[in-house]
Amino acid sequence: MHASIDVNTPFHINFTWWEQRGRNLGRFLAEILGRTDADIESGEPLDFIDPRTAEVHELDPLWVEVLTTRAFQPEYITPATPLTSAVLRALVENLNRPMTSVELHRRINRSNPETLLRVLKTARTEYGIAPVLDEAPAASGAKGAKRRAKATS
Repeated sequence: MHASIDVNTPFHINFTWWEQRGRNLGRFLAEILGRTDADIESGEPLDFIDPRTAEVHELDPLWVEVLTTRAFQPEYITPATPLTSAVLRALVENLNRPMTSVELHRRINRSNPETLLRVLKTARTEYGIAPVLDEAPAASGAKGAKRRAKATS
């Protein structure tokens, strides 16, 4: 990394990191839903309409279920949620749109932006969370997280 990383640097989930390490984001999503490994059946991507932007996103069915049944609820991110898991949950909830440590701090209401930045700098080793300046935004090329089209009407 050549650029300086600070509290205003945006971070996202790097799906390539997950693929290269043979890790499965679906397993993390299933855990949020309280499912076991046997229940991690991913099907054809589903269209999800972002209620804030009206954009249509093609997402993994587990991701859609997290967004429609768990995200945005008070128990989705609690003070007991491990910090790196809370950051990953916030990025999932935000459709992997890049977020700075300041924005993440506002969402998870924990610690402070500087401490979150330290966590973000090491989160790649556990969850593949990376600064956007590091590579192209992951959502644009990841299976199940592609933005397909902007909703019209």
